[in-house]
Amino acid sequence: MGLLKRVVRYLGGAVALAGLAVATAFLGNRTADPLAASFVQPFTIWTQVLGIGAGLVVLVLGLALVGQTGPASRW
Repeated sequence: MGLLKRVVRYLGGAVALAGLAVATAFLGNRTADPLAASFVQPFTIWTQVLGIGAGLVVLVLGLALVGQTGPASRW
């Protein structure tokens, strides 16, 4: 696997993890991240749904980056 493919694969994994972190920051009524609530006002059910949706979209984009690199080479 070339260096560029390896970098893109790791970058895609990092983007996917960031999307998962954003999605989980908006989960739950009392367990939602207070930092997310401080940036998004008012913190209603719709902002939670949009935050989870945005996080899942970023997660899918990160996984698409990983998928674009093709299968990992065998040793």
